[in-house]
Amino acid sequence: SQNALYGIWSGDGAGAATAWTTLVGAATHWQAVNEIPPNDDTSYVEATAADQIDEYTFGNLTPTSATIPGVQISMRARKTQAGALNIARMYRNSATNFQGANVALSTSYVSILEIIELDPDPAGLLPWTVASLNAAEWGARSRA
Repeated sequence: SQNALYGIWSGDGAGAATAWTTLVGAATHWQAVNEIPPNDDTSYVEATAADQIDEYTFGNLTPTSATIPGVQISMRARKTQAGALNIARMYRNSATNFQGANVALSTSYVSILEIIELDPDPAGLLPWTVASLNAAEWGARSRA
């Protein structure tokens, strides 16, 4: 196994990529990683190789317009094998993936928080809009 991802998500469906091949404790990938508080190894998805991506859709925000100063992403993950392994946050919009920085994993679960102040899509880093968040998918990429 490469990495195990457990996420604090409120996802509601499968995104464009569901490449993490191991699914435990749930019927779908997004259901395996959407509980608060974390249930750790009760339900999870796991990548079996580097550079596999798992992404999830989310329900629309209401109201339809608002000032959005930033987005905070929360993930919870650990590695399940020896060696240096990483995970990276993925944001998908307009059929393009935007990867966050690699975060080193240990054999114990770690909570990963990232604040993204500006929308990387389109290029030029613009403020977030309700429309861009409603169109977004979020997930993770296994990294060596």
